[in-house]
Amino acid sequence: MSPTAMALRSPAILRTLLMNGFTTVRDLMCAHVGYGIVDLRDAVQAGLVVGPRMLVAPHLISARGGHGDVSSELADQYQGTPPVLARPAASPAPATTRGRPPTPRRR
Repeated sequence: MSPTAMALRSPAILRTLLMNGFTTVRDLMCAHVGYGIVDLRDAVQAGLVVGPRMLVAPHLISARGGHGDVSSELADQYQGTPPVLARPAASPAPATTRGRPPTPRRR
């Protein structure tokens, strides 16, 4: 859907949501570069559009490998595992060998 089509359809959808009892809605990623959802939120706050309170986040925050990870689109030099994560951490010695011999077991 184009940003213009979204802007034309949104007021009716927001009014329907409000009339059905939704007092707050959220959009956690804006799909369009123009961030029209932010302008729509501002229009609701200003009273220009009737609708529920809107909590919006125009930029997606995602963990590496998550649904919003775009690192595969980065240049090759930025790919791969960071050096800090590539080598395994040294495991601590068991408590029985830390500076003293193990205690013999009784039978």
